[in-house]
Amino acid sequence: STGKVVWADCLRSGPVLGAVTAVPGLAFVDAGNTVYAVGTKRGAIVWSYKDKHGGSRFWGAPTVSGGRVYVGNQDGRLYAFGI
Repeated sequence: STGKVVWADCLRSGPVLGAVTAVPGLAFVDAGNTVYAVGTKRGAIVWSYKDKHGGSRFWGAPTVSGGRVYVGNQDGRLYAFGI
């Protein structure tokens, strides 16, 4: 409520161009070729997935539905991760 930074992460896999998606306890963010799940209490990275296909970039916002995180990338693939 004060605007004070609680935590910050430096994601070095690329720019964050899509919106961050959050559910209680977790935030999901894309950075370049990597998708991250970040704990919202301390900012710790809970898990990540790096797409190793050449030229692949995650630039859109992740979507959460039915206990899964859905993320599309520029090479036309849609990924689903269980949470």
